[in-house]
Amino acid sequence: MPLSTFNMPHAIIKTNKNLNDIECVNIFRYKNKGILPLDEFRCFLDVYKKQDLLIIKLNKATRSIITDKLKDAILDTAEKIADNLNCEIVSHNLEHTNTNIEFCDCYESVYPQKILTYNKESINNLEIGFGRGEFLINLAKQKPEEFFLGIEVYGKDFLFALNRCCNEKLNNVKLLNYDCNHVIDLFDNNSFDNIYVNFPEPWFKLYRIKHSIFNKITFQKITDKLKQNGFLHIVTDNYPFAVYSAIIGQFFSLKPLGKFFIETIDDFDTLYAKKWKRLNRTFYRLCLQKPFCSPKTTLKKFDFPLKLEKFEYKSKDLIFKILGIFENNSIDYKIIETAIGNYLAQHVFFGLKDKTIFLLPQTNFIYTSDFCDALEKVIK
Repeated sequence: MPLSTFNMPHAIIKTNKNLNDIECVNIFRYKNKGILPLDEFRCFLDVYKKQDLLIIKLNKATRSIITDKLKDAILDTAEKIADNLNCEIVSHNLEHTNTNIEFCDCYESVYPQKILTYNKESINNLEIGFGRGEFLINLAKQKPEEFFLGIEVYGKDFLFALNRCCNEKLNNVKLLNYDCNHVIDLFDNNSFDNIYVNFPEPWFKLYRIKHSIFNKITFQKITDKLKQNGFLHIVTDNYPFAVYSAIIGQFFSLKPLGKFFIETIDDFDTLYAKKWKRLNRTFYRLCLQKPFCSPKTTLKKFDFPLKLEKFEYKSKDLIFKILGIFENNSIDYKIIETAIGNYLAQHVFFGLKDKTIFLLPQTNFIYTSDFCDALEKVIK
């Protein structure tokens, strides 16, 4: 097996020993894999064997921001395990990348009880998938009287943009590092004057299209978050995606600002746009207006801990499924990994004791409508 097949922070130890031989840390085990809590960073490390290699890798479901401090903690843990097994680390990708930044006021953390506070009466703008932040930050500097919020799922790009926001001391920007398909539910309906989506991944492969932010469920949510007469701005270099965006926009009763749904533009000032321009690609722009007001919504919330009535539920639209029950004989509770929601189900870890689930430092989810509906099906 190649030693460079993982993108997540990891270390690899060459050993013939298995997880049961590790005595220096409290690993929770399920079948042939384990998870190791790093409570300080609110994350888990996956620990598992492949042939004669022991893999110690950051679990991505806990959505940790990857800083040099976190990398140091993973490497320290791997070295401790290697010493315990009398083995050596043969590969890792935990070198420093100067990401020990101090999170400024531009950073907006996300956790289950999160409530976002912003002035809904002001001019509010949202960019979904801001990448390295060139478009969002430049627009925020041009319009200091307006509020700008950005969502980016990829941690490396998010940290780059956050670092720039902090250095430039912008006080009208908030950035979230999360999946838009879920975090969009944190916002009230009719909140934004403008929503920008620049060069999204089309995901036109059939088995991946549900991950596009313009899947039917998320597009409905994006539409609802616009204020009446607000605008959805889309820029793409993929003409089929532009056509698809026009069709789904029309399906949700959005109207083109001009005579046509799709226009061509010559230039766009972001890192990826410059790359596509050098390849002589054409850029397509859509500006869709919402002529109506969406109804207000109130999401359910739950007071943890919760008693489970059953451990699985599945219907056409909803799922609650336990993917693994991790145990440690020296600790009086278990850790369960679950999938909860619709076909875009959130992967969430809970503590479990006597059929009761409770929040861990690593528990991370958004109260989406499908999450709440699915959870309600299994609790007493």
